[in-house]
Amino acid sequence: MADQDLKTSVKGQILSTSDLPTLPSVLDEVTKLVDDPNSSTEQVAKVISQDQVLSAKVLKWLTRQFMAFREESPPFSMPLCCLA
Repeated sequence: MADQDLKTSVKGQILSTSDLPTLPSVLDEVTKLVDDPNSSTEQVAKVISQDQVLSAKVLKWLTRQFMAFREESPPFSMPLCCLA
């Protein structure tokens, strides 16, 4: 039972963390791709998808932008298509 309490406690701490860092290697690669005029959005999306924190931040931003033009909630897949 104590093991379950520990797992619940750790899970709660992880979920309450509001600002997890993005992996530096992923951020460096995204920066290089964005600066390269020959890179594609597909390449950028592929690199972003390697980092869950960065993916979540991008999805959050895209959803806000999307919601600025709509009154009803979009399906979850809608902002995802904007990354591709």
